[in-house]
Amino acid sequence: MSPPFPSAFLLAIAVSALAVGPARAESSLRLPPPEVFGSIPSATYDEAGKKIGEAHLDILKLASGNIYILASGSIAGAEAMVLSTELVPVDDGSALRPLWQMSH
Repeated sequence: MSPPFPSAFLLAIAVSALAVGPARAESSLRLPPPEVFGSIPSATYDEAGKKIGEAHLDILKLASGNIYILASGSIAGAEAMVLSTELVPVDDGSALRPLWQMSH
């Protein structure tokens, strides 16, 4: 079953989270707007397709018009990650640019 949002969107968010150090200039990264908003439960799977942990994605539209994303994933009894970002609409709303991001 494919997710109800573009996988390229999530991949771009994850890649942007790996940037090291503070940004000193406006990001040139542009992402497509999400196709779905709200809370999306998911899971973490190994290479063989076995569920090994929980995952969750929240995509919210803020009063400012910006988009806030909180993503988390874990492996039962082991690693976990949390990523949050705020994206600002650009190019007349046809794309989103990262305003800030935090991951741990």
